[in-house]
Order: sequence, then C-alpha cells, then structure tokens
Amino acid sequence: MSREEKEKLIKRQETEIDMLLSEDGCHCKGKCSSRKCPCRNYGKECSATCSCSARRCVNRKVREDDDTVINSSFENQ
Repeated sequence: MSREEKEKLIKRQETEIDMLLSEDGCHCKGKCSSRKCPCRNYGKECSATCSCSARRCVNRKVREDDDTVINSSFENQ
C-alpha cells in the first residue's frame, strides 16, 4: 500500500468516526475518563449529542455561556 493510499484510508476512517459520533455520541454511564468512551478513544470531545451526564463528564469543554439559571415561579410570589 502506497503512502497516498494510506493517507486516503486514514482520512476516510476519520470521516466515518466523525459521522458516527456526531449522530449518536457516546452512551457512557460514568465520567468518560477512560478509553472505553468512544469519543475520548477517538480523540473527540463529548457533545450535546452524547447521552452521558454533562455534569459528570470530564471529556467536555466547559463553556461559561452554558450556565443556565432557572428561576422558580415560587420565588416571585
């Protein structure tokens, strides 16, 4: 296999991995801290499409604009 063929194969595999992870994401029950997490295993960050717990996941990029404040209707009465 030539170098060019290897590069094409690697690119195709990366594209397939990106497509799979973007559709379903991971379904981890823990913190996504090991290679058992498909996202982490392929060098990707967990995203909103993942079913893992956002609070427990250590493989997510924390963004300050994601903080949501929930106001209870009972507080305003």
